[in-house]
Amino acid sequence: MAGQFLTINITSSGLEAFVRETTKRQLPMDSCQVFFNDLPQDDEERDTIEVAVETVANKLDISACSHAVLILDTGLCFFRSTELPFKSKKKVAQVLPLELSEAFPREAENYLTDFTVLDIKPDENRFLAFSASIEEHYVKRFTEVLTEKNIKPIIMTPECPVLAAAYMKIRKDAENFIFLVFGN
Repeated sequence: MAGQFLTINITSSGLEAFVRETTKRQLPMDSCQVFFNDLPQDDEERDTIEVAVETVANKLDISACSHAVLILDTGLCFFRSTELPFKSKKKVAQVLPLELSEAFPREAENYLTDFTVLDIKPDENRFLAFSASIEEHYVKRFTEVLTEKNIKPIIMTPECPVLAAAYMKIRKDAENFIFLVFGN
């Protein structure tokens, strides 16, 4: 039997979880939805993330899942397009934290940031870096809770901006477009 992995779509209202085979099969084997408002509010020993994942584990058989993909609600992330005079990934990684620090409501070192340098040039000597940042404690907490269940998160990604960035990488000729996301 092929291995299985867990996909968790984290929304503003709860979690949508899917158990999938590691083959090319597109349809989930099993799924469930957990709403944050339905979780017990009086659990002082466990946080919402732990209670939500435990509820998923009670609804789905995740015992054969060794890996997880987490799709993050865009409300948990900060996105920026930053113009820079270079496109070297090493230089962008050094400069981007300074450029983004003003945008965060908390200290910049509390955030994890990933970026891609797009082939779109705002002008001749400038490059566009598209970045997504998330508070580090979300990543750590989901990793801890899933690791306790012997599941290793292998991908954590914001849902819709990834699609926009992928589109912009593929369609280098696109100059004028708008990428809209209509949430729940």
